[in-house]
Amino acid sequence: MHGRSLPPVDISEFAVEVLEEAIEHQIGRLKRTMNEKRDKADRMA
Repeated sequence: MHGRSLPPVDISEFAVEVLEEAIEHQIGRLKRTMNEKRDKADRMA
């Protein structure tokens, strides 16, 4: 990776934004999965 290297700050800020979006996406999926499992259990009860 020689040539035009970005300043470290730009890279880390970009990485943090990407990570935050990925984490929020995962949390959203987890919540949906938990709700679906709870709904299924409620229907069986």
